[in-house]
Amino acid sequence: MDKPVRNQEERQKETVFIRRGDRTVKGVALSSLTASIKNGRLRRTDEISVDGNRWVELGEHRKLGPLFASVNKAPSSPPGPPDNLKKQLAGISGMLDEINSPS
Repeated sequence: MDKPVRNQEERQKETVFIRRGDRTVKGVALSSLTASIKNGRLRRTDEISVDGNRWVELGEHRKLGPLFASVNKAPSSPPGPPDNLKKQLAGISGMLDEINSPS
């Protein structure tokens, strides 16, 4: 079966305006927003509008805003060595200092 041809009005409903500062991009596909947020192309402070008149920051949008929580998490530093390993390394370091110090 062939898919019905969508008219221009239906296609426009699937796109939005995105604004960053004084630059506005129209015709952005709704289906691309999630990926654009996750890969960092869209920022929390970018604004979205369906009609080009009313705007909301992406970070404040009820459906898109939560996506930034996972994107903006700073990578945590890897855990340090356990305490017992630190003590062993300190002991080895001390022994090496004794061996390498002039007598």
